[in-house]
Amino acid sequence: MAIQTVNAKDILGIQTISGLLPYATGTKMEGQFYRRFNYDGKVFISNDESFFTALEDGGIESLKLDTNDDGKLAMVSYITFKKLIGLKRNEITLESMTIENFKPEAKASVEEYNDLG
Repeated sequence: MAIQTVNAKDILGIQTISGLLPYATGTKMEGQFYRRFNYDGKVFISNDESFFTALEDGGIESLKLDTNDDGKLAMVSYITFKKLIGLKRNEITLESMTIENFKPEAKASVEEYNDLG
């Protein structure tokens, strides 16, 4: 089994090859639906409609696929541009809070502290 990461323009090569399909009767996924996708001549499935929507909108930044012993692909995870932008904003916010940028403010003057004693 080897995990491969699909990035950037290679994601544009993923094709949706089916509409919603039901899982087989008697399986633990019965009553749920999935879609089939083709990447590099191999098929993988996903029952994550958020993935399908993001893929159709061009919103997937990267995707991880694994190959099982039979050579079939399985989606492991994906990252959307929306999540990546949120992460970058949070990193910028945290970086702006570094000690170099920290400016303490006194709530009282030195004279007021001297009067306490």
